[in-house]
Amino acid sequence: MVSAVCLPRGLSWTRSRSLSDLWKAREAAQGRGEQLFVTDQAVDEYIRKNSVEGEDSLTREHVRSILTSKLQDKIGNLSAKRDIVRRIEKFAHNYYRGDLYKTVNLLKSVEQPTPLPSS
Repeated sequence: MVSAVCLPRGLSWTRSRSLSDLWKAREAAQGRGEQLFVTDQAVDEYIRKNSVEGEDSLTREHVRSILTSKLQDKIGNLSAKRDIVRRIEKFAHNYYRGDLYKTVNLLKSVEQPTPLPSS
């Protein structure tokens, strides 16, 4: 259980500048929150919308760099937010065999204050 507390404690100093709380970090780590990474689906959609018929000028790497640049302009503290997600994923890999769902549930239970026993 000691290792379970280390991740939220380690993230507490970082989250004030990047993600307002661990709920948003957990959502981003599960791919349901703020989009922090360029997905293959986003690349395919961009190519579909912006390619000219008969012309093959848009490469996946070029489109990925365009979309990454747009993300950096759109989202504040992008690198810090990505770092938090990376740390959550690494914790899941190290302690829960990559099970992000279990890691997120752990973070939920650790972050919630426990009621004091009545005297």
